[in-house]
Amino acid sequence: NAISINRQPDNRGNGASSHNNNTTCEPSRFILGSSPGTYDTVKLTTPLFGVNDIKHPDDWKIGSGTTWSEVANGQIPSLQKRLYIDYKGEETEPGNHVTTIGFDYSPSWGLSVTIPSAPSFLYGNALLPLTPDDVKPWMEATHQVVDRHVHTDLDTFRVSRLDSSTLFNVDEPVAAYIGLFNSTTGAKQRRTNKKYYENETVQFANKSQAVGFYDKHAKEEHRGLLGIDSNMNLLRFEVQKKIRSSVRSAYGGLVFLDLGKEEIIKKTIEQRLKAFNMFFPFDENREEVKEFNNQLNLFQAMKVDGQRNHVNNFIKALALRNGSITIDQIDLMMRLEGYSPQYINRHNKQLRDIEAMWIDSKNLYEEVRTLIQTELKAVA
Repeated sequence: NAISINRQPDNRGNGASSHNNNTTCEPSRFILGSSPGTYDTVKLTTPLFGVNDIKHPDDWKIGSGTTWSEVANGQIPSLQKRLYIDYKGEETEPGNHVTTIGFDYSPSWGLSVTIPSAPSFLYGNALLPLTPDDVKPWMEATHQVVDRHVHTDLDTFRVSRLDSSTLFNVDEPVAAYIGLFNSTTGAKQRRTNKKYYENETVQFANKSQAVGFYDKHAKEEHRGLLGIDSNMNLLRFEVQKKIRSSVRSAYGGLVFLDLGKEEIIKKTIEQRLKAFNMFFPFDENREEVKEFNNQLNLFQAMKVDGQRNHVNNFIKALALRNGSITIDQIDLMMRLEGYSPQYINRHNKQLRDIEAMWIDSKNLYEEVRTLIQTELKAVA
């Protein structure tokens, strides 16, 4: 794999993971379509953990920042307080994330280890999804960090949250797809509520799960990150199983070791196709879809005309597509009105350009469905 991981020692001589983005695999339609995304946010838990399993106690914090050594000489069997530690890797080059793993311990429920973004942790940024080939390198890197802080067998930890995400370089501006998925759905879907943010996000979510599409450029720009190729239309699709019961419902009982198995990786991608079909059904006869189609193609007409005459030309192009008028009839009417042949020729060319650029919302929908299905075939 062209993506490399540099290992550098930390101040205790242990192998800290500093991840970089030195790769010949620039994101592309081909790579994104043939190397499906897998895991994103992952939370691992175990009740079989005690204070004696903690390495380097001074790294751990309690409450407002009290160190371990300040609490009962390192022994807290009677305290029901949370101990935590955030491991932060090094920021590499501008545009890359600071990779993070969170550790959280309580005597009442044990230890949890949270990886907020598996791609960020392995690659140094979240632009590329975590591919199936890189799942095991990500697991190995996670092992190294966890082993540095605790005495425990990470492979036996229960998976209590499992998000998956993928990234598509789509044909049209991402706002068109976000708007489409908003127009095809109601305010609620399968006991979830819809969240929609100005052509950047459409998501269905509740306490246990979330399914949604995002404009990846917009999301990264809001976070102040650089290094994103603005020429790509990056549509992110994400499925979140946010609590252990939703993970069990989708996969059965999982432990960390299971995440490297081919059947679990395949099931993760199957879950995305299932979620897409369940939460984003398409009905081209829905009035909101028809209205969205008109709005979308009015925007296309504006791209041809600039700010002049785009409404009139859009209406004419719509009539042409509906078969209620022909280009010859428009030509004749304009000649009778006294327009010059040169103007009529330019005008009719604009109408043909608008027709050629016309976007059918059904085609957008099928493009995304096909991309999701193609990912599943890649791991079949």
